[in-house]
Amino acid sequence: ANDTINITPAQGAEFCDRGDFTSTCTINHSFMINRTWQNFTLVNLIIGDNASLNLSSSVNNVSRVTNLSILATGNITILGNLSANGAGFQDNEGPGSGTYSYDSGAGGGGYGGIGGTDAGAGGGRYGNALAPADLGSSGGSSAFGSGGRGGGHIQIDALGTLAVYGNVTSNGLDGPGHSGGGSGGSIILNATNVTGTGSVIAKGGSNDGSGGGGRIAIFSNDTNNINLYFNVSAGPGLGNGTTGTVGTLRDVPNVPMGPAVPGEVHHCYGTNHKPQCPGHCDGDQ
Repeated sequence: ANDTINITPAQGAEFCDRGDFTSTCTINHSFMINRTWQNFTLVNLIIGDNASLNLSSSVNNVSRVTNLSILATGNITILGNLSANGAGFQDNEGPGSGTYSYDSGAGGGGYGGIGGTDAGAGGGRYGNALAPADLGSSGGSSAFGSGGRGGGHIQIDALGTLAVYGNVTSNGLDGPGHSGGGSGGSIILNATNVTGTGSVIAKGGSNDGSGGGGRIAIFSNDTNNINLYFNVSAGPGLGNGTTGTVGTLRDVPNVPMGPAVPGEVHHCYGTNHKPQCPGHCDGDQ
């Protein structure tokens, strides 16, 4: 259901509103990315301010997509929306899935942060803060239905500049009834230069036991002057449920286009960033 399929230049010509994958591809329409559109390799990409690219999170295994990779040998500009919301684990799946509860409040899914607890326990942390490539876990199910789905995985690589003025999101979904919220997913931004004033968000879904936050990592020559808005918060706990914990936000300066190495020097962002950022420096788990 989650096969990796690379996109050829010929297919890219169908996908782009202007240009193609061998020059500059400009997208100005909304598009549901199914199995046919999963891995993009191109020269330059512009996602217009009216465009929305969403991973298909259908329960139909034919169309479900969990991971999206975009690689540009030039530059990427995101003015619109790129979403993997709810594209992660579902139906009590995942290493950090919340615990089932019939009608008293299931636990939230965990990933970067711990899932919130009600009658059912929240899921724990897993994965690597410096190389976040896992899917968010599902919240626990209840008599009211399956828990909220976790966020999927997005990786964006550019040999030039990655400019984000829109939204890149991998959020967990809210749980129905007394089911738990799903945890946020994972996002990697990897470019020689990362710039823009947009939003990069991997937060958990809400409900009795809310989903924990996801994981975001940034790789760039200069991570000290990034003005993006980041959010890896947990969803709010409802009723008697507790709120999950925040996920992780990591930047690795002066290491563009390189893999994350455990133990590498890293730090949280400085004064240019929103107040919730310091709360994300809670260990390397």
